[in-house]
Amino acid sequence: MTIPPPEKGRDLKRELRLIAAEFGAVLRKLSRYLPIAGYFYYWERKKGLRHLLRMVALSVLSVSVLALAAEVGAELLGGHRISAILAGLKNGWPLKTLFGLSVVVILFHHRAEMSHRESDYVLGEKVWEFSAGRAYLTSKAAIAAALPSFFRVFRRSGIRHVSIFREVSAELLIDRGDVYPDEDDPSYFVRLGKGEGVAGLVHGDMLARYVPRLFFPVNRRAPFSFFFPHAMKFEIARIDGALDLVNPEMDLYIFKAGEKNRIPYKAFLSVPLKCLSPQDNSQRCLGVLNFDFARTDPLGLAEIKTAVFLGQLLADELGRVSTATGENDGKA
Repeated sequence: MTIPPPEKGRDLKRELRLIAAEFGAVLRKLSRYLPIAGYFYYWERKKGLRHLLRMVALSVLSVSVLALAAEVGAELLGGHRISAILAGLKNGWPLKTLFGLSVVVILFHHRAEMSHRESDYVLGEKVWEFSAGRAYLTSKAAIAAALPSFFRVFRRSGIRHVSIFREVSAELLIDRGDVYPDEDDPSYFVRLGKGEGVAGLVHGDMLARYVPRLFFPVNRRAPFSFFFPHAMKFEIARIDGALDLVNPEMDLYIFKAGEKNRIPYKAFLSVPLKCLSPQDNSQRCLGVLNFDFARTDPLGLAEIKTAVFLGQLLADELGRVSTATGENDGKA
């Protein structure tokens, strides 16, 4: 094999510098997108991974209990040699470490379960409370009844506010009367153009979006954390006769911070308030219902489905009020 000599007039050093620069640009892009893709890949599979981890931990604890029972039984029946062998096996540091980790996993699981105890009861109770007041005379009355009830549904998830973006003069904004509990921080009341930010996109295509965190790897402003303005988008489809969230996709770099880039929460979910237009029976969006939280990634798919359901419940009532009174609930 013969290598041809370089062509005359070519600057090989310059070409190598250009190739190195292009390669460096590719590496920089990978360094930006790999953490995003990795995090959301984990998020989509976290339920299965956590279930597997719990099953492994429970299996380890179950085997440990059986081994302890066998050791006690051997000691009582006079099988001291057998009990000594079992005691020697369980006293090794690998098994002790595995047992300790399993205990920690199970304790965290029970703590999480305790924080969500009676959640189904609370959801049913608050939906009944809101529905019992049906035939609200104004959209303001319906919203005033809905927001506190919806807030209490997610209280165990570390919720901070429930609020509504509505269209005002071709902009989307949160009126101070459309947030519960009351908020005085100006950075909370972001003004968005159509199609701008998470709420703007939700208002446009009427698909729910979830932002599980706003900084990575630590969810706060820190020298070693970077801004994480990305969301998961969900479609709603009927599967086996039931509605479900499907086709989760990433929307990158869509979150818009408020005044002076202050962010008074750590995660949030935006769902559309959509109902049928009485004129042509088409879908219209009356606003965007927002749930923001003081905790990182507080929701799973079940809680997101609950929020979509609550948004539909409120939208149906706002649509009824609009038809009955002539109010335009999509615009404040």
